[in-house]
Amino acid sequence: MEELKVISLSRMNNAAHHNFHLDMLTIIKADKTVCAQAAKQLQVYEQAFEAEELARSISRKSFFTDAIAQGDKERDALYRTLQSNVKNFSKLNDPTTQNACKLLTQALKDYSVDADNQLSIETGGLVSLLNDLRGKYKDEVEALSLTHTVNLLYEANEKVRLIMLARNKEAGGKPAGAMRNARVILDKAYIAFAKYLNASVLMEETDIYDPCIIQMNATIKYYAENILRLKPSTLADKNGNGELPAPISPTPPGTGNTPGESKPGDEEIPDPIAPPSTPPGGGSSGAGDEYLPDPLS
Repeated sequence: MEELKVISLSRMNNAAHHNFHLDMLTIIKADKTVCAQAAKQLQVYEQAFEAEELARSISRKSFFTDAIAQGDKERDALYRTLQSNVKNFSKLNDPTTQNACKLLTQALKDYSVDADNQLSIETGGLVSLLNDLRGKYKDEVEALSLTHTVNLLYEANEKVRLIMLARNKEAGGKPAGAMRNARVILDKAYIAFAKYLNASVLMEETDIYDPCIIQMNATIKYYAENILRLKPSTLADKNGNGELPAPISPTPPGTGNTPGESKPGDEEIPDPIAPPSTPPGGGSSGAGDEYLPDPLS
């Protein structure tokens, strides 16, 4: 008779965590015997998986991010053009031009807008500067034939500002910690399924669930060795004997030298709930406790 092995789900990044549960559900649903035996637990597990998929879609990069980056790039180019033109006009030996350049140079210096600044700081600085260039210094701008450039810069800055507002509004509608909470709920559902399946094996003293459990254990072994980088020789046996081993020192992120290694940008998420020092209920762990992944209260 087979029993499920241990694995630390909370130590996986979001992508690996999602794929692990997808693999497990695929194996489970292909076994009609297991589906019939643990129908209620499987239904809860599937619902929790769907909830995590929804949370993943909510937590993804905003659609506004690329639009903001493109708008910022165009805006920065226009601002640098404005700076360059004012500087070039200052070389002309004409009193009107010289005076206009002097005032505009001082205005640019006063507001100290830096194209490399954080987006909100740059946007706010340009709002104030452009208000002056289109009002207080309108004549000087016209004297240097920079009205068109200033208007384009104003439009570009407004575009970025409005997209940023839309992005912030979108972010405000996202529930805080949605992905983290969904992971915790999904892991609890998996634990409940694992408890029930292993209890069925022990109580019925049957091997009819072995084909499914063997496949699940093979998947656990793969994720333990290739994702969590655990030493194969110290993995817990089918009866749950053995300590959860320390991870092998991983290859630095992004090198691509480790099979299944997370790609740059995957969010590593700490344990949502710290495992208790003793199994639920207190006392030393018994034979029925060791197989459970990430014992959560």
